Amino acid sequence: MKCMHTSTVLTEGHEGTKSTLHMYRAIVTCTWGDRGAAASDQEGKVWSCPSILLPRVVDTLGAGDTFNAGMIHSLYRGCPTEQALKFACELAGAKCGMESFEGLKEFGGHLHVNH
Repeated sequence: MKCMHTSTVLTEGHEGTKSTLHMYRAIVTCTWGDRGAAASDQEGKVWSCPSILLPRVVDTLGAGDTFNAGMIHSLYRGCPTEQALKFACELAGAKCGMESFEGLKEFGGHLHVNH
């Protein structure tokens, strides 16, 4: 899976969004389930990432929270936005392929920070 730098509807029609993101050092994410997710960083770059293709969807309950946890975890570890988005999509996808959250305990160890 590869994230792409893109320009999407994420920033269209929102005057001042880029300056607000920069002022608060915010990262904005939008998730679209099986269509993947996008993130805009402090510089206004927009990244999109596809969802994980699963052989079988088992349980989607908590997938959005899992995505957010993946973003927070990777950004805290110093990952750039693009890599954090990729990890969050992978983590949320893994969650959808299993019942509950127990199988995700091992997944956090797969994050490798690339600066």
